[in-house]
Amino acid sequence: MKRVIMIMAIATSVSFATQAINPVEKTINPQEVVTQDEFVVIEVKDLPAPVVESIRKTYAESVIKKAFVTQTEKKTYKVIIVTADQKEVTVLLNEKGEVVE
Repeated sequence: MKRVIMIMAIATSVSFATQAINPVEKTINPQEVVTQDEFVVIEVKDLPAPVVESIRKTYAESVIKKAFVTQTEKKTYKVIIVTADQKEVTVLLNEKGEVVE
C-alpha cells in the first residue's frame, strides 16, 4: 500500500513539474494601426469664407462651436456646429467649402 501511495505522489509531482517547465505561450494578434491626419484647433474667425458660407447655407441658424484644420497640403476643416435644435454636428469641408466624406 505504501508503494502505491508513493508512486501516486511521484507521478503527481512529475506532472506538475512538467507543466512548470513548459509554460503555455500566449499568442498576441497584431492589430492594424491606421494613422490619420491630425487636426489642429483654430479660431472660428480664421475659417475661410467659403467654409463659413457653406455652413450658413446648409445649417441655417446654427452656431460654430469649434474649428479644426489639418496641416497637410490640401487643408481639410473639421467644424463642430450647434444646430437650432441644440444638436452638435461635425462637418468636414475642404478649402472651397465642399463637404468631404
